[in-house]
Amino acid sequence: MDEKLTWNDRIERAWDSVKEIVGKVWLYVIIGIAVGAGIHGYVPESALANIMGKQVWWSVPAAVILRRVLKLPLLVTFFAVIAVAIIFIGYLFNIIL
Repeated sequence: MDEKLTWNDRIERAWDSVKEIVGKVWLYVIIGIAVGAGIHGYVPESALANIMGKQVWWSVPAAVILRRVLKLPLLVTFFAVIAVAIIFIGYLFNIIL
């Protein structure tokens, strides 16, 4: 039988899920921010440009090491969500403007 949830029940469950997810990933987020800040502050831009090359198609994915961090289904989901969000924003701007 389907469970009937009130809005307060839904908000409480959503908040519990957010706390659970953030509790699992906060350390990785902080480490990622620290690494990004370190690269931004101490690695010259020209060094990264020379390593990655300007015409190399894989330079952006290689720079963020997505394949090593994310499993394939999550990676596909990430790109799908980004694509849908971009399309949605495009339609939204067309409606508004």
